[in-house]
Amino acid sequence: IDGQKMTQRVLYENGQPAKMVMQSAELGDTLIYIDVAAKHMVIYDPSDNTAIESELDDESAGDFTEILVNADNLVKEVDILSVEDVNGVSCWVVETTMEGEEAKAKVWIDREFGLIRQIDDGETPITIEYSRLNEIPEAEFEVPQV
Repeated sequence: IDGQKMTQRVLYENGQPAKMVMQSAELGDTLIYIDVAAKHMVIYDPSDNTAIESELDDESAGDFTEILVNADNLVKEVDILSVEDVNGVSCWVVETTMEGEEAKAKVWIDREFGLIRQIDDGETPITIEYSRLNEIPEAEFEVPQV
């Protein structure tokens, strides 16, 4: 978000995002909990132990899952340009035409796991770091008691 680091923890079920927790420097200590299947969102501020709950309609729930970058639905054309490292990870650098767009973007795709590591559309470059793959306990997606 505007050059700030954002952390997302995502629980996938059947290959689709089911629950997520987001935090960024811009939000301070505030956490955003989203249950995609239940279409439910909680914004939790631990500094004063308060929460705001809201229901998400289909469009809003989709907006949050679109934040998760997925190479399968990202591109309609791909040209491999080179191989480069992003944070020590060997990646294919591809030039793509984004789905629904005419403009091209560069995308760095992890050669081992196929995960997107970086995107540059000429406007807002995004670098994505993954950690603890397959190790996040479901309890981390539960909203604290208020």
